[in-house]
Amino acid sequence: KVFNKPELNNKMVAKAVLSTRKRLAELDNASDREVREGDLIMMSYMGVDKATGEPLIELGGQRPKQFDTDDDSIVPGFMENIIGSKCEEIREFDVEFPDNFSPARYRGTTATFKAMVHQIFEPKMPPEDDNLAKEILESAATLEEAKAFLLEAVEKEAQVKDDELIEEAIIQRIGEISECEVPEILIQENAQQMYGAQLMEFQQSGQIAPSVLNSMMTPQMVSKFIRDNGPEIEERVRTVLAFDKIREENALDITAEKVEEQLKEMIENFKTMGMDYD
Repeated sequence: KVFNKPELNNKMVAKAVLSTRKRLAELDNASDREVREGDLIMMSYMGVDKATGEPLIELGGQRPKQFDTDDDSIVPGFMENIIGSKCEEIREFDVEFPDNFSPARYRGTTATFKAMVHQIFEPKMPPEDDNLAKEILESAATLEEAKAFLLEAVEKEAQVKDDELIEEAIIQRIGEISECEVPEILIQENAQQMYGAQLMEFQQSGQIAPSVLNSMMTPQMVSKFIRDNGPEIEERVRTVLAFDKIREENALDITAEKVEEQLKEMIENFKTMGMDYD
């Protein structure tokens, strides 16, 4: 288990309670001092792959946005480099993405970030008592009741994430062991799908304008995408071909129940091969 651990779940509950208190807090402008843990800040930043210099478009933006210094959601280790900085000071630092980071293509990558804090706010939070309960859960009479609700929700979400990691590991393993030849046409088709989906994500998040979308969907850009992401694309094609072969050999119908049964069987088989899914 990676996510569904008692100590991690309890930290998530504490984080949710703290986030609620900050949401209700009065903010004092503290831009005349350095950033401290617990501050809310307006910050802009950008990141590049340290090895290639390629921009990490999904992970940065030059427009200032509000961030909580207690929330390391950009990438673990990012915020510790911001503590102590002053307004308009440029901080440059390296961070390595953990093995469970999403999107998966960044796992193990070292990124170089540049960040600038524009404003600093110190939250004056309400106390952590029963008056906070209804802000978390309207039907809760006490804070402990609200925390119990949060814990249950966190445990369910953590279990889903663990299940997804298991399935991802299985799919990756199938891709690795598949001996299917990969036709070039399938590489092209899958690359176009993956590149198109990436552009749509950028458009929906406001990182590129709709008018720019078509101009980026060119054969040259797709070819560059294949060069930059060749192993990932080939593994995806091999995975699809392997699953098709498994379905054909076992005469499987595509239903959620049968897929789940197949996944469970694969887990047991891979455990006997020395792969740990605890």
